Amino acid sequence: MSQGGTAISSEDAQPGSPMGQVLFEAARRGVSFSGREPHCCFLNTGSQRFANISAVSGLDFPDDGRGASIVDWDQDGDLDLWVNNRTGPQLRFLRNNLSVDNHYLALRLEGRTCNRDAIGARVIVQVRNQEADSNSTGRTPGAHPGTTLVKTLRAGEGFLAQSSKWVHFGLGNANQVQQVVVRWPGGGTEEFSGIETDRRYRLVQGTGQAIPWKQPQRKLVLKPSRLVDAGTSEQARTLLSPPIPLPPLNYQTLDGQPMRVFGQSGGPLLLNLWASWCVPCVTELSELVERRGELAAAGVEVVALSVDGVGDDRSDAQSARNLLERYGENFTFTAGVANADLLDILQNVHNHLFDRHVPLPLPTSFLINEHGQLAAVYKGPLKIDDLFFDVDRMRLDEVALRDASVPLSGRWLAPPRGTQLVRFADQLVKNGQLDAAGDFLLRNQSQLAAEPKYTETLLFVGDTFLEQKNHQAALALYRQAVQVKPNLAKANYQLGLVLEMSGELEQAMAQYRRVLEMNPSNADAHLRLGFVLNQQGKIDDAIASFREGVRLRPNFVAAHFDFGLILERAGKPAEALAQFRRVLEIDADFSDAHFRMAVLLQVQGDPAAAVPHLRERIRLTPADLKAQNNLAWILAIHPDPQVRNGAEALPLAEHICQATQHRHPLTLTTLAAAQAEVGRYEEAVTTAKKALDLARTAKSNKLATQIERHLRLYEDGKPYRGE
Repeated sequence: MSQGGTAISSEDAQPGSPMGQVLFEAARRGVSFSGREPHCCFLNTGSQRFANISAVSGLDFPDDGRGASIVDWDQDGDLDLWVNNRTGPQLRFLRNNLSVDNHYLALRLEGRTCNRDAIGARVIVQVRNQEADSNSTGRTPGAHPGTTLVKTLRAGEGFLAQSSKWVHFGLGNANQVQQVVVRWPGGGTEEFSGIETDRRYRLVQGTGQAIPWKQPQRKLVLKPSRLVDAGTSEQARTLLSPPIPLPPLNYQTLDGQPMRVFGQSGGPLLLNLWASWCVPCVTELSELVERRGELAAAGVEVVALSVDGVGDDRSDAQSARNLLERYGENFTFTAGVANADLLDILQNVHNHLFDRHVPLPLPTSFLINEHGQLAAVYKGPLKIDDLFFDVDRMRLDEVALRDASVPLSGRWLAPPRGTQLVRFADQLVKNGQLDAAGDFLLRNQSQLAAEPKYTETLLFVGDTFLEQKNHQAALALYRQAVQVKPNLAKANYQLGLVLEMSGELEQAMAQYRRVLEMNPSNADAHLRLGFVLNQQGKIDDAIASFREGVRLRPNFVAAHFDFGLILERAGKPAEALAQFRRVLEIDADFSDAHFRMAVLLQVQGDPAAAVPHLRERIRLTPADLKAQNNLAWILAIHPDPQVRNGAEALPLAEHICQATQHRHPLTLTTLAAAQAEVGRYEEAVTTAKKALDLARTAKSNKLATQIERHLRLYEDGKPYRGE
């Protein structure tokens, strides 16, 4: 017999494997594992083919079978089956009721010098049919004179199966045992005599005699049973051990005011989700109201939150108010309205606790202890007596609470696994509930710190806050990460980074120096320290830090560029040029580096060398008017005719002035120079006068003096030539 099913190896079914992940995700969505795959049974026809007799044998139940154990359970000489299934019934007994005249032999081996159960022994049985010997013409199919049968005693057979240790031989029509030989584990061979068919014997190693075995006197009555579908129900009660912390739970009062769920009395709190259209919810609310005195005496605070109006619900908060008004003064509990964020968090809590990820039913209640930890979950209508019982159990110590949380008594082979709360925080982040995740991680350090990925999650959530420019939230998480792992370089670096962004420069420097104490080769820490030192005006120290940072990361383009800017501001143009050249060696299209190169080359008196860099800057950043003005100025006034190009400078200058609406004296000065270069002196004079007026109005005296000098040249019909 074989059990139906797709061939999936144990490795395939592991949660981390692709096949296993698909199966587990399907189960979480509530999909059944059942493939309604029937058992299969094949008959050995004595030829080269087997016959499929699954249907006629009655074995073809669609149970998704996984293991079969073979045993003569009713001791009538034929073999029966116990079958283990994936679906219900998980265990099925199949009794063999075939009416045949075949013979059998059952042997129980007992080792003396080998293992006592004689696992691994091989039994050889030779049988014949006496009637067939005396009448050869009447010989029937099956066993023939001298037929030899061989079986090996195994410790287990098949998946999830252990068959009987009785070695059972089906003899067919053979009615005489000629010889029984046992080859014991270890190699010894022994023959046993005095054996007849249709009997059971004990074969003890070293005796050579078969000991008849008589079955105990008992009345065995086996009746077929009918499998009754027990039905399904969303109602369930789960006591948690240990209780788990909860993220912040916010709701609105019936008047629309924001409120947070917490125990006003400092005792247990029952958070109840209900809806006005839910009949079981209304029945449950009525019972809570009826037993309000008992709840108060037990110190249980009730917060009843309506889900009316949430999601695609057609009702609204007014429906909830109308229902509660019916109770009048008898409704002494806190009432409010749940929102989508609260329900999402509670759904995530449920999904973290239970592998089956199905929507929370209504009603659902959560028992929260005085520490804000979830102690029990009640899906479906709540039995208030169970609630009182669970409130009493909350006072037990950790070990007693653990034992009380399981339905059966017994001994623990190992401590139960924790709930891996860090994974819950990860799920909150994935669902976009970043604030809830951050609060959860910060408030529950004592329970989460022992988990291996706690610090990693603190940093991940902190980085996410940092990307959103929520520096205060990131700062709290990074501080906690450093507290948990003081010698973790990444945590110290991230803390320094957010301190720097928050303007806490002294503290930021302390963190960067702490990182460098742990790892002097941390280039990022050298560079960030250089930035902070530069902001504090400690230029020489900043340059030293940057020099080490770019040495450690020679291909870090941004670091070379920033280092060049600091050198430029420090009055070290030659060194700054070297850094900008290094940037362009790594990335020829780094637009800002081209512009800074051009500016420095102009300052150093080599405007001709600046021209190709300005052209690249304009190609890469077409909207940069400053680069266009610089290029037009050089092309208009350069003393070298190989460089000067008025025809190119003029349209460029005209474009710049149009873009600035002819209101900028510097760009008008460039336009005037370009007009003069191409011989349009009258226009140059007019443009220069306008530039002069704008410069005087802006009190740019130095620029005004330069424009006056240029204007006199243009009035004399001469272009301006730079030095």
